[in-house]
Amino acid sequence: MAEKKVRLKRRIPHNTRHQMRYFLAILAVVFVIFILVLRYLVWARQSDLGVSAGHEAHGLFYKLEIERATFSRGEPIKVQLSVQNMSDKAVTLQFADSLEFDFIVQREVNMLFVDVPMDVWKFSAKNVPQPKPHAIVVPPGEKKVFSAMWDQTDSAGNPVKAGRYIITGTLNAIDRTESLRVRGQTN
Repeated sequence: MAEKKVRLKRRIPHNTRHQMRYFLAILAVVFVIFILVLRYLVWARQSDLGVSAGHEAHGLFYKLEIERATFSRGEPIKVQLSVQNMSDKAVTLQFADSLEFDFIVQREVNMLFVDVPMDVWKFSAKNVPQPKPHAIVVPPGEKKVFSAMWDQTDSAGNPVKAGRYIITGTLNAIDRTESLRVRGQTN
């Protein structure tokens, strides 16, 4: 007897298009939820920034502050970074050049549900450091203050747009580099 080969055909349901639409709808909902969770996490991370920030390390208390959270457009913003000696011994800060501190201003630009910081202004751009090794002694309980004024212009001297800005202050000591961030808004 001759063997007969039988092929089974796989049956494709007629409602495949309906299932594909259902799958794409679920995928879209998952994507939107993912973006909302991502947006929340970014917001939660940024919400702790304010008009002052402090940090203690190795017997020194670093503090970065601006006068208030909101400024009129074009109004100069005073930025201040202070270092206070919290120990009972004098602390020596060693510097490799004339730039003991730096301030960087970044604009928060909203890109696809996420705020991305874009550099706008840098204190060191106009105050180019010169090779000048030196030291500053901070006695116990004393404070050293570094300050600058940002006139709400970008690196090219153009006025910046109204919006939210992150200001980062950095101490440039050789063995004690510390950075702090605050947020301000211009209207």
